[in-house]
Amino acid sequence: MRQPRGRTGDLAKGVADGIRRRWRSAAIGAVLGALLAVAGSLLSPKVYEARSDLFIQTTVAGGVENGTQLVTAQAFAQERVKSYAAIATNDRVLTRVIEQLGLDAGPDVLRRASSAEADVGSVVLTVRVRNQEPALAAEIASAIASQTAIVAAEIERPRFEAPTPISARVLGHARSPGEQVSPDISVNTVAGALAGALAGVTFAGLRRRLSRTLTSEADLSALIDAPVLARIPRHRGNGSDRLSGARRDAFGMARTNLSYVTAVHATRILTIAGCHPGDSAATTWALAQTISDGGNTVCVVDANLRSPGQHAFHGLSAFPGLTEILIGEISLEQAVQRVPGSRISVLGAGSVPPNPSELLASESMVVGMARLGREFDLVLVDTPTLTGVTDAALVAGRTKTAILVVSLGRSTKHAVGRAVDRLSATDTRIAGIILLEVRGSTSD
Repeated sequence: MRQPRGRTGDLAKGVADGIRRRWRSAAIGAVLGALLAVAGSLLSPKVYEARSDLFIQTTVAGGVENGTQLVTAQAFAQERVKSYAAIATNDRVLTRVIEQLGLDAGPDVLRRASSAEADVGSVVLTVRVRNQEPALAAEIASAIASQTAIVAAEIERPRFEAPTPISARVLGHARSPGEQVSPDISVNTVAGALAGALAGVTFAGLRRRLSRTLTSEADLSALIDAPVLARIPRHRGNGSDRLSGARRDAFGMARTNLSYVTAVHATRILTIAGCHPGDSAATTWALAQTISDGGNTVCVVDANLRSPGQHAFHGLSAFPGLTEILIGEISLEQAVQRVPGSRISVLGAGSVPPNPSELLASESMVVGMARLGREFDLVLVDTPTLTGVTDAALVAGRTKTAILVVSLGRSTKHAVGRAVDRLSATDTRIAGIILLEVRGSTSD
């Protein structure tokens, strides 16, 4: 049974919380990516780039007589530069360079380390060579430029007696570069950070999609439509201060919201049901404390007949209790104990019976809860884990209204789904959710 849709603000907050957590993963990924990029850059060999320029010019027979001839010659030279760029990386040129410098490499290796190009509209061809040794890079660049000019002249002048229509002249020998061109630490760091951020967001999304554990309110909203009554911060102190600081404020918010729940659903009896062992017991105790502090009377009923614990929380005796009432040994007045100095009364579990489920489903349970509801401002019924035995669902079916306790990071999607199904099977209203282990402000 699907519950009525909760407040839009709860869903929006859940979505915003999911985005915030993904950005946290993105930030971590960005930092790791940047660090890896810096480390990789520092460990990578340094590469230097040297350059040498060739000036391409035309030779017009009889000289240039007018502007039209000059423009034509310039256009011819610009077009020829494209061909010279191919000549610079041709095997004919590179083989001569290897022989000239005595390099221990083939033309293919040298071709991958060199390039030749000219800007659009320019008659200057720039030869670039990259090498781990700056001086050698300069020597190779100068040699390629010189050999390109020689080979180009041979191609342009097939017969030695014929004049050369176009020629290439080296403008200057390449100088040994002082700064590396690779690796570029700044560029690599930015790229690494971006890649890391993308990987972080992707990983967070996949982890959330594949994870069986509830990590956000957005995960919870996909399983159940019910308002979140309180978001309880995780507790990192000792047992004596588990209701202090931010946690006390959060349970105070729960107390306020519970007053609306009881008014809307016209009930004073609420079953507190958890998806993780121990969650409902601790939550019931804390709710009772804050309700009492608010000036209202509250009765805590320990319906966890298999593993009772409310008497220990409140420093009381477990006997006699609910079991003895349900089997008719004692009256309700004889079993209910008052917590000194508070407005809290406790009906302990009593003896552990051989048939807890049958007792909790009995008519005596209904009568007893109804009577407590008339005598106290609020009755909180603590139950075993919903995903274990059916006791919690049976009790909730008798009270008809339940508060579901879910621990982010501990409760699984399967457990919550199973809890919802069990409550739905007993026609129980899930009036609200109390979230535990919420990240953010924590109690000291």
